[in-house]
Amino acid sequence: LENLPPKVMDAFGEGVVEQITKQINEKIKETLSADSESVTLAKNVLQGLKMARGNLIDSMAKIGYNEALSERLTAIEKQIAENEALIVAEESQKS
Repeated sequence: LENLPPKVMDAFGEGVVEQITKQINEKIKETLSADSESVTLAKNVLQGLKMARGNLIDSMAKIGYNEALSERLTAIEKQIAENEALIVAEESQKS
């Protein structure tokens, strides 16, 4: 705040710039918290998807090739890749 030109400080009046800065900082904290929650959610979804993938692979090993199971496995693999990419992107933004 001390780097702001005096005209800016005078134009807004005493305490207004500090209040605006406080509100901006609160909004940044809320955004970071939401990002953290989305990463946690993506990690939980990823864990569930990997379990589902394992179950499908076990089923296919027991009954042999099945078109429906194969299509479901392909869809789950795509979802796993999307969630992993989301996690990597979100975590790299934090750095």
